[in-house]
Amino acid sequence: MTEQRIVLENPKRLSESILWRMQTEFYDHHGLNAWRQDIIPHVVTNNMAMARAFARVVFGFLRDWHAHLDPTEPVYIIEPGAGPGRFAFHFLRQVLAFYPTSVLKQQPFCYVLTDFAKENLAFWQDHPKLKLLVEAGHLDFALVDATQDAPIRLHHSGKVLTPETVKNPVVVVCNYFFDSLPQDMFAAKEGLFCEGRVKVSKIVTEKDEPGLNNVKLAFELHPIDAAQYYPDPDYTALLQDYAQSFSDTWFLFPTAGFEFMRSIRRLSNGRWFLLTGDKGYHLKNDLVSREEPHFNLHGSFSLMVNFHALGAMAKAWGGEILHPQRQPINLDICALLGTPPPQGYIETRQAYQEYIEQLSPDDFYNFKMFSKGEDDPNKPTVTQILAHIRFSGWDTIVLLRHFPDLFAQLKGINDTMKAEVRHMVYQTYDHYYSIGEEFDVPFTCAALLSGTDFYEEALPFFFESLEFYGRSPETLYNLAICYACLTEYDQAIHWAQEALNVAPDHSTASRLLDQLQKMKKGE
Repeated sequence: MTEQRIVLENPKRLSESILWRMQTEFYDHHGLNAWRQDIIPHVVTNNMAMARAFARVVFGFLRDWHAHLDPTEPVYIIEPGAGPGRFAFHFLRQVLAFYPTSVLKQQPFCYVLTDFAKENLAFWQDHPKLKLLVEAGHLDFALVDATQDAPIRLHHSGKVLTPETVKNPVVVVCNYFFDSLPQDMFAAKEGLFCEGRVKVSKIVTEKDEPGLNNVKLAFELHPIDAAQYYPDPDYTALLQDYAQSFSDTWFLFPTAGFEFMRSIRRLSNGRWFLLTGDKGYHLKNDLVSREEPHFNLHGSFSLMVNFHALGAMAKAWGGEILHPQRQPINLDICALLGTPPPQGYIETRQAYQEYIEQLSPDDFYNFKMFSKGEDDPNKPTVTQILAHIRFSGWDTIVLLRHFPDLFAQLKGINDTMKAEVRHMVYQTYDHYYSIGEEFDVPFTCAALLSGTDFYEEALPFFFESLEFYGRSPETLYNLAICYACLTEYDQAIHWAQEALNVAPDHSTASRLLDQLQKMKKGE
């Protein structure tokens, strides 16, 4: 295979770089496969713990505004760059569990899933677990380019969201969003304040695909006058403050993020709330003595988020920022708030303190991803595994990580614990939102049900596995086992034979088929 290195673009201001167009081309080319194949990191944010925390903080914000809401119009909760829609599903499941019995039960609300990709909107429309939410009036969709300030046209209701039509405060929830928006790059070096420019090269191969694989970046510094760089006075005030504060550092300046906040501020007539999680930093001191920004290239690319700058801009517009009091490990969750209600943000602060600070989704993610080595004798017990899955909010990834240890212990548990496993399977599958990943969740659930002697209940899950993941010999063999245990020998023989048709050397299926044929003959 031949390859060559070419210069795609000579040094240029970061926000004007070809990188952003290449990013768009990557999403256009890969579509939802970017999430299905885990090219785009999303497990840390698309889970029940994250949704539970966000739902409670948003609910706190709405309680602060409760006396000032228009009950004849919905509160709109907008998610930009929503990708496959899994977070929205989890979020709405959490909200609908407590909203009907809350002080806000008479207040209508509508969650708006938005993205710039038409493929994503089509996927949302067809997803069976979203259709019911749409029919209930709690969910709608819109094609939105977050870098453009334009009316939001709702696909299902036909409404157009503008400053004139929106009557209540606007809530925005977004994760891994600001890290992919255009921004500028600056550095203070040797007494000079400089613009950072990026040169983009690429190693091109015969099998070259759209995206940023094999991209190489180089940086140059060009002295500028911070007071003259931007025409926007709010940008200038913040940039000058940075220029006067720092002597040896690099930092990012989230210009497209500012403009997105400005558009939400305009849409909501100043009554806005934005809750966001990303990798980033939120203190001014975090900007001191930083190296060149790291471009995390994963087909697309992402950057650390300068939450301090976003918060400073919110404050300049009469709002504020809530941020963690410690440095997060994986996920910095910040709340940006617009003009406060008369009594202030009492409930919002309390909910943020409880569900973001104390019951930290960042801590939960680290706990969730913890697993013991294969040779570690201290395997978790069935009781511990079930506790972890319950605590996670029936998180599918937690179940998958525990599955080998859980399945290995099923034969040794009593009927009460078997019933607990069965309950866990149904709860976890009910909360599962499929986007077509490679891992076979129906088979996992079926294996646990058959392993706890619920053979008849395992059958629909095995058949669903066949439908969506193909004719795996293991699935066919397990169908034969279930039917054999139910003494339906004709069906058992059929599926054992099917397993052998797919995998003729499947010795276990061969022995089972021989045994079944003898049993049918009464031998």
